[in-house]
Amino acid sequence: MSMVEVVDKDTIFAFLSRDPFLHIYSIGDLDDFFWRYTRWFALPSAVGLDALLLLYVSPGGPVLLALEETNVAAAKHLLSDVMPLMPDKFYCHLTPSLTETLAGNFRLESFGLHHKMKMTGHAFETFRTLPQGFKSRRLHGSDLGQIKQFYAESYADNWFDERMLETGKYVGIFDGKGLLAVAGIHVYSERFQVAALGNITTHSRRRNQGLGTAATALLCAELNQTVAKIGLNVKADNEAAIACYKKLGFEYHASYEEFMAYRKEPR
Repeated sequence: MSMVEVVDKDTIFAFLSRDPFLHIYSIGDLDDFFWRYTRWFALPSAVGLDALLLLYVSPGGPVLLALEETNVAAAKHLLSDVMPLMPDKFYCHLTPSLTETLAGNFRLESFGLHHKMKMTGHAFETFRTLPQGFKSRRLHGSDLGQIKQFYAESYADNWFDERMLETGKYVGIFDGKGLLAVAGIHVYSERFQVAALGNITTHSRRRNQGLGTAATALLCAELNQTVAKIGLNVKADNEAAIACYKKLGFEYHASYEEFMAYRKEPR
């Protein structure tokens, strides 16, 4: 069958739910908070969808999510069909087996192999206690200036969408001098019961003191009250972060690669 653009959330959710931790970002984007930024392309079959891609058109630039580990042939077919509709430059998350298909028409600048991890228990409960002299609280829009300065100093290449603060799912840890650690989300949907962690870091002058672990544990405890599935993406060579997430109860689920894609013959 030919490619179609899908706008029915139930149809999309039925497909994504086959592997919810692989598609946890996409499931979160079904929420009304994110939905208006999405376009969904599918390869239909007689019984549903054989493949599905998401183009997220964010203020920071378009992002293509092309993730598939079961019906790879259908995903390659769909990716080939959708390439003429793609912008000349976009960021993308690709299952490794799909890279060659996109590389036929786009030059790919790799940002490395990444892992998807999933929460499998409640080990985070052990790490919620802060060292003496620190306090935690939820972050809001009024903290934006301080948050931006914090990321500039401690996580310069971090992708932070300030609109995410509106979800109320950001935790900060402070001492008398200011913000020292942040744990937040990239997507959150109580309706679809998913959350994906992101924007997690500790100030460079306060690392190796357990503050980032505590902030993440506090956020996981809060999220665990409203959603059934919590996941995250982490760079495959970030051994310290992976060890921290495992300690908190996450385990490996799948791998993918991140790229900036440039059309070889711009229109």
